[in-house]
Amino acid sequence: MAGHERDGSLLIDTHGAPVIDDVWDLLNASMEFFGPIPTMIERDNNIPPLADLILERQKAEHMVSFWN
Repeated sequence: MAGHERDGSLLIDTHGAPVIDDVWDLLNASMEFFGPIPTMIERDNNIPPLADLILERQKAEHMVSFWN
């Protein structure tokens, strides 16, 4: 799981922005099909405050636990 930047009509996987809702929806659909799966959120640049990272982690953890 990672954020991206938009360059015109392209979405560039930069690992430098929050995960958008469409990506969270894709993770949820994947777990609906495959069951709970290991999930990692990547942030390589533009690192936000720790509290923001924890919120993203909690969102992923909640989704995984829902399908457990």
